[in-house]
Amino acid sequence: EYPASAVLRDCDGRLFFRFGENWTDEQIYTAVDFANAAYRAGHGSGQQDKAYEIRRAIGALAEEALS
Repeated sequence: EYPASAVLRDCDGRLFFRFGENWTDEQIYTAVDFANAAYRAGHGSGQQDKAYEIRRAIGALAEEALS
């Protein structure tokens, strides 16, 4: 399907990225490591944001119940 190139697929098997034939193995490994680190950072940030929103909503509900 993609001769002379490496492909990166998501967990459902859909094409995510195609590395051209001029990419070395080391460049591919570095790119994948970077993508994984960026994903982890974004996921962690999203979890923190969601926790803050939940705490804020619980605080608002508690204040409303006390009124």
